[in-house]
Amino acid sequence: MTRIKAVILEGADPAAIAAIQAELASQDETVVFAPPSIAEIMQRVAFETGLRPTEIIGPCRGGPIFRARCAVSLLAKMLTTRSLGQIGQVLGARDHTTIINQLRRADEFMVTDPAFRLLLERVVGHFEQEERT
Repeated sequence: MTRIKAVILEGADPAAIAAIQAELASQDETVVFAPPSIAEIMQRVAFETGLRPTEIIGPCRGGPIFRARCAVSLLAKMLTTRSLGQIGQVLGARDHTTIINQLRRADEFMVTDPAFRLLLERVVGHFEQEERT
């Protein structure tokens, strides 16, 4: 029995998706999953931090909100194929250079803040769990 695992990328060409789906339909057993969207990542980070998504995309630069925004930026870069500009648009129409800064700060938080690392692990674990089901 052949098992194929396919990833359908966000924003992929519809013709390519149709070709992949046709190929998969001819297989005995398939597992197909799509990576999370930036909005789904933001929803999960909001849930894990007790914030609202509107707070994450809002203008506030306060500690917990900024850390959540950094987490969304880092996870979006890791889990999606979206550009920094596209990530910035979802995060309140922010410029790609703002996202670069958030990624740098997220790297710092990874080293200095165990709670930040745990947040990332929980969010990634949530999406990995969704893939298995």
